[in-house]
Amino acid sequence: MTAAPGPTPPDAARLLVVGGGIAGVSAAEAARKTDPDATVTLISDEDDLPYYRLNLTRYLAGDVEADDLALHPRAWYDERRIDLRPGTRVASIAPDDGTVTLDDGATLPFDHLVLATGARPAVPPIAGTDKGGVTCLRTRDDAERILAADLADRPCLVIGGGLLGLETAAALTRRGAAVTVVEGLEYLIPLQLTREGANVLRAHLEGLGIRVVTGRMIESLAGDGRVREAVLDDGTRLEADLVVISTGVVPNLHLANTAGLDTGGGVLVDDRLATSHPAVYAAGDGTEHRGVLYGLWQASRLQGQTAGQAAAGAPDAAFTGIPPAYILKVVGVDVFSLGAIAPDDPACRIIEGRDDGTYRRFVFRDGRLEGAILLGDTTAMPQARQAIERGADCAHVIAHSLTAADVARGLMDQP
Repeated sequence: MTAAPGPTPPDAARLLVVGGGIAGVSAAEAARKTDPDATVTLISDEDDLPYYRLNLTRYLAGDVEADDLALHPRAWYDERRIDLRPGTRVASIAPDDGTVTLDDGATLPFDHLVLATGARPAVPPIAGTDKGGVTCLRTRDDAERILAADLADRPCLVIGGGLLGLETAAALTRRGAAVTVVEGLEYLIPLQLTREGANVLRAHLEGLGIRVVTGRMIESLAGDGRVREAVLDDGTRLEADLVVISTGVVPNLHLANTAGLDTGGGVLVDDRLATSHPAVYAAGDGTEHRGVLYGLWQASRLQGQTAGQAAAGAPDAAFTGIPPAYILKVVGVDVFSLGAIAPDDPACRIIEGRDDGTYRRFVFRDGRLEGAILLGDTTAMPQARQAIERGADCAHVIAHSLTAADVARGLMDQP
């Protein structure tokens, strides 16, 4: 709903959001809806309009155009009286004074602030990461840098076999590159897949022409000024004219730490997303809630909504957590993973199976679905997600299921 236009009352609350990702945009939108009279300012250090970070690999693959990346057109912010300030960097926050200082020395006042500064790529201590042709994929500028290279038939290396790494590898392959993925663990995305599921995914990736190396670490990146090859810990040398590092992220905590906020792995918050200072809330990839740093789009969006509502005075605003759900796109095979996929409890009943490029795994405890993996055929994804999130009784599904395919059908047949 668009806020009604009109003059701002002289005693209107001043709400400031720092960070232009999905958490920050969601916070600004929620704050405006909660308090139509407040001044809402959204600061983003990137020059572009806030965009779908999830779509960067699709942009790299050529599935979406540059114009499709933006979350909203500029008019959307204007209509909601959200003062969007792209290309603006915050140097420091003084919560007790209710001000932020920008890197040009200017100051902005606030009554309540939402900190949504996200995270930055984690770059492992590998010799040669400072060479030309070595990059990460976290921002639109990163994507543009990669696209500026002539990738056709060139050897490209992706370090890291997690979700983003695999999506990046598939995107580069779509651009004609000869791609190798190196993952230090024994199999791909172990937090979201079992070894059996990872084997199915690996076979699909190799069918796309992507070379997959697991259980090996990168010792160094070699080349004279520009990367030309990677040296593995077993001495293997891999040609690489382009290297994309995809080994996780590190929360941006500098502003929080210098402002005196309590931090752990991220900025510590309660269920209202309030930090240790009553005027400051936090949301997104740099936020630690109940010991969890999600690093997920959906969690960041929901946290942003809650933080924006709470900062604007909504008394019932609360974020109590969500089951971490993972969906892999771009690689040409659908992968869905949610909940407890590898429990230690022997009382859990596990029904799994693979068939013709598909893999399904369902984990039940006391008749309730606690975790699920669907690979290759994710038609039961909505029902599985709903059953897990609602704690639905699935005893009747189990009773009539001999295979994982039976479970999938049973879940879809539930009223």
